[in-house]
Amino acid sequence: MRLLPVLAISIASLTLVGCSTTTPEAIPTSSAVEQAPAFASDEEALAAAQAAYAQYLSVSDQIARDGGSNPERLKTLLSEDLFRDQVKTYEDIQSQNLHAVGESKFSNFKLMKNASSAISNYVCLDVSQIRVQNSAGEDVTPEGRPSLIPLALDWSVSNQGLVMNKSEVWTGANFCL
Repeated sequence: MRLLPVLAISIASLTLVGCSTTTPEAIPTSSAVEQAPAFASDEEALAAAQAAYAQYLSVSDQIARDGGSNPERLKTLLSEDLFRDQVKTYEDIQSQNLHAVGESKFSNFKLMKNASSAISNYVCLDVSQIRVQNSAGEDVTPEGRPSLIPLALDWSVSNQGLVMNKSEVWTGANFCL
């Protein structure tokens, strides 16, 4: 069943976690013409990514608490591909009458790249306070679900701010421990 692996991580991190076990790839830049980073400093890039991720988690957590209803609230925060993936996952949650209780958090936010049109970062997603419940209100959170999940995130820079393009479980050394 497709939903069970997702629930193993948590409803809050629904499709934040990709299935790929590859290391995030660096985006090549033109050696002939180097473009300036999207943000004047790494600190600005990191602050922008933290704010965008906090907004994403807030909206995602609310959709999960609402049982997957109205996932279009994420449309402006995600790339088209990532949004489509999340909509499918929320539809699965709705069909199984599941919802989340609680709030996810994050820590260990570290910048990987500050390029002209994209930034990448590491983050530790904390889902320890998220519980999954069925329609009867019974806790169906999988036993042994990890509470701290190391992720690698890719963002594109647009006129409206940052848009999340990719979120994958980091397969290198676990920086959440």
